[in-house]
Amino acid sequence: DAFCAVDGGLDSLTYNAAGLATMRRSELRMDYAHGLFQDNFSFLGLAVPVKAMTLSAGAAYYDAGTISLNLSNGFRGVVKAEQDWVGLLGGAFALPGGFSVGGMAKYYHLTLAQQATASGGAFDAGAIWHAPLQGLNFGAAAQNLGPAVKFEQDSDPLPLTLRAGISYTLELHRFESLQEAAVAFDRFLFTAESIKLRNDKMAAATGMEMRLPFGGDNYGALRFGYLFNRDIDSLCLGIGFKEGRFLLDYALGVKKAIGNDHHFSIGIRL
Repeated sequence: DAFCAVDGGLDSLTYNAAGLATMRRSELRMDYAHGLFQDNFSFLGLAVPVKAMTLSAGAAYYDAGTISLNLSNGFRGVVKAEQDWVGLLGGAFALPGGFSVGGMAKYYHLTLAQQATASGGAFDAGAIWHAPLQGLNFGAAAQNLGPAVKFEQDSDPLPLTLRAGISYTLELHRFESLQEAAVAFDRFLFTAESIKLRNDKMAAATGMEMRLPFGGDNYGALRFGYLFNRDIDSLCLGIGFKEGRFLLDYALGVKKAIGNDHHFSIGIRL
């Protein structure tokens, strides 16, 4: 979760849309996450740099598994607990002074227990400042801005999320004393972030990525993270690979006292 200050390309879409502003090549990516209670999340996204900005589009689907219903109208059976569809359309561009800004519009359609539905729109906005110290970024984002979700007569507010963070990328080739040293990893990324979800306590996240070069532009990566002040989330581990134009990533979210999250993604840079 510590990603809002990172120029992460298409990976930034769900953290801070401004992270797409520095992209130089188009990217297509598909994600799949398997959750705690037989739920799953899928995402397909495309980002394309066009002159001074980057345009992005995507679609996300969430399936919460099944539940048994016994309703007063006589209906009995097993139904989908929740099915959510979200369409995304965004843009990001760089400004003078080292700033990048981005925004994303969302349209959602939600279905609960195959009985009640709701549709509506939301918006994300974010910014990243690239400090004069090379590799140092500051980022902030507001996600899920918009009116409440209304199922029949009842309304619930969107899960408004506020993020603020810092990242530092240490590239060892910039230091003459290490250029000829036998260093296995050539780049380290350190991140820290505060996260405030509506009606929830403030949380903090930290992360680190170590990149191992394989020759040319190819690499492997090891990733570690930790979420603080969360009732369930804690340690996160991950690995990633880039070979030619292709990307492959896996992440494991270790949960307290319950099952773990598994997140897979594959991508291609066009």
